[in-house]
Amino acid sequence: MGGPGGTFTTSNSDPISGPGGAGSGFGAGFFLHGPVGAGAITFAPGPGEVQVVGDVIADQAGSGGIGDDARASGITKSGMGTLTLTADNTYTGATDVDGGTLMVMGAQPASSVHLTGGATLGGTGRTGAVTVGGGATLAPGAPEGTLRVAAVALAAGTTFAATLGATPAASSKLAASGTVALGSAALQLMGSGGLPVGSERTLIEQGGADAVTGTFAGLPEGASIALGNRRWRVSYAGGDGNDVTLTAVEAAGTSTAIVSHAPDPVALGASVTVGVSVSPMQADVDTPSGTVTVSDGEASCAIALPATSCALTPASAGGRTLVATYSGDGRFAASTSAGEPLEVIAVERVFSGTTATGTGTGVFTASFTGGGMFCTLASAALLPAPPGAAPVPPTAPEQQVFAHGLFTFRLEGCDEGASVDVTLHYPSVLAAGTRYWKYGPSDEDAAPHWHVYPATIEGRTVTFTVRDGGAGDGDGIADGTITDPGGPAVPAGGTGSTVPVPALESWVLALLALMMAMLGLTSARRGRP
Repeated sequence: MGGPGGTFTTSNSDPISGPGGAGSGFGAGFFLHGPVGAGAITFAPGPGEVQVVGDVIADQAGSGGIGDDARASGITKSGMGTLTLTADNTYTGATDVDGGTLMVMGAQPASSVHLTGGATLGGTGRTGAVTVGGGATLAPGAPEGTLRVAAVALAAGTTFAATLGATPAASSKLAASGTVALGSAALQLMGSGGLPVGSERTLIEQGGADAVTGTFAGLPEGASIALGNRRWRVSYAGGDGNDVTLTAVEAAGTSTAIVSHAPDPVALGASVTVGVSVSPMQADVDTPSGTVTVSDGEASCAIALPATSCALTPASAGGRTLVATYSGDGRFAASTSAGEPLEVIAVERVFSGTTATGTGTGVFTASFTGGGMFCTLASAALLPAPPGAAPVPPTAPEQQVFAHGLFTFRLEGCDEGASVDVTLHYPSVLAAGTRYWKYGPSDEDAAPHWHVYPATIEGRTVTFTVRDGGAGDGDGIADGTITDPGGPAVPAGGTGSTVPVPALESWVLALLALMMAMLGLTSARRGRP
């Protein structure tokens, strides 16, 4: 096998020559004979293996052919590896490929090729008619170059794979002398594809006069397919009128639109999610890639297609305009959306100042959390200790001292019925026994009055919660507005709950003296022997 005098044996179940009968090889090559399908030689390279046959494979039409054995046979390629035929073979039986890859590098025009089972046919030689079925792939070239066939028929579910190189010679091509039937096979392109607009490559060159029948899957006449950063328009009437060609075309027009943005209005410091679409202006099988930039004129965010949204955080308040700009990708032209208005609202949640009583060193600060996105501090003030003229409450709780005065605030734009957490930092540590007093309605009394409000006091910090229309809300109405005058106070005369005791009346003192005298007399009598 493969040289003068080489021999080989093959199983032969034909009853005429007997089971296991020996065959012989002579000369440089394989000589095939026997009933069709019974005398075929099978090549089965394993995964990653390559078998190369460099000598001729021919029919044995002369000596040794007796009766049915004189008919031509063929070869079978199975296994997941690669079989490469480099000689100009003359055998006339079929070449069946049901696995792996067959590379035909020589001429064997008398043998038809049948592909099934995920097999692949490639090479730059010549074969008879080729039929592709069972999920197989026809990939002319090695990978560039021309594979010549008598005719070709691809079935649905199969693949035609082609390489687009920098020049036609560096590309792959199938040349068919007879009919071409594409049968909705998938087209798979390889290579860079980054060629100038107008570049043309021939995928299938038909030497006969018949028109190409069928199309590639999803690619009608004039449709485009992407490779790298270029679009290629397909034609089944290219070349001399019946060739399958690809032409590099100008980038397709696109339409970019902002399809959604929320929330609107948005609070300054919060993010708005912007949804974007980029669509081709004409029907195409491929879709745009690249980047979309969304901007409000100051801040921006980026979307890497096929993603469809990004989060933008405005840098300033006021009326803004959102615009989305698609960068293009070579296959598709850049485009810009129409503007979409966006309202950005500044939300104030912090206050600082010097207490009206001037106590302590440093400043007073107040901060607010919760209440909804647009719950903002509309006004705030540090007031003297009560009583006083409005906005200072007209009365003061009895025997309480407001060393730091009062703090009043007004929150607006809150969610109706929402709660807000309030944190107050005073310039100095609050005395032991300090409680937080509020002026306004309470759950027990709807009329404005002083009452101790539940609060946590630690060091110089006071924290409490107010609710729109409920606890701590001075107007008592769930209308999105919360008002609150109040402040920390300690009992007069010292810390804790101690209060001065009023002087006793004289008659009460006399009565106490009489009682003490009687107690003393009683004790003296008990002490006698």
